Amino acid sequence: MSQIISTQEVQNNNIEALEIDFDQYIMERRQDCKSWNQAITGSLSNRIDQCEIAIEKLDKEIDFCDERASSIELDRVSPPDYQSWLLENYEQLLNILYALKAWFRQFQDDYEALHHALSNRDAMTAEEIQRDLEEPSEFGLPTEDRTQSELEMDTDMEDDSEN
Repeated sequence: MSQIISTQEVQNNNIEALEIDFDQYIMERRQDCKSWNQAITGSLSNRIDQCEIAIEKLDKEIDFCDERASSIELDRVSPPDYQSWLLENYEQLLNILYALKAWFRQFQDDYEALHHALSNRDAMTAEEIQRDLEEPSEFGLPTEDRTQSELEMDTDMEDDSEN
């Protein structure tokens, strides 16, 4: 005997599949970001590249949440309260992901500016940027403590390799 499943049941199951443990997802993304941040070491060029990798990973997470939010918006069967709740949670996730992306983008920009300042022997600007990089972030992610001389050695080594 075959069982007939109504379209409404299928659509309800589809939207329920979009429900995730939002608190767990947020915690995992923050752990990912701490892990990615800890990987931002080495030369300034490597730090810039590692920031770019973190940004690309966040872009994938943003796309994932955007696709799910779009699917929820297209659903015409689920209760409106449930849809609103799901959309609200995905919007919160997107806000966090965009903020984390901006955080990594700022670090990338700062590392690029520091590299430029050191390459141009602009010690005053380099020191100012380095101080900014050492300040705790709003997300509580750890920042690296590296001295100015270590960063200058990195830049000198990079300059030598470019010649």
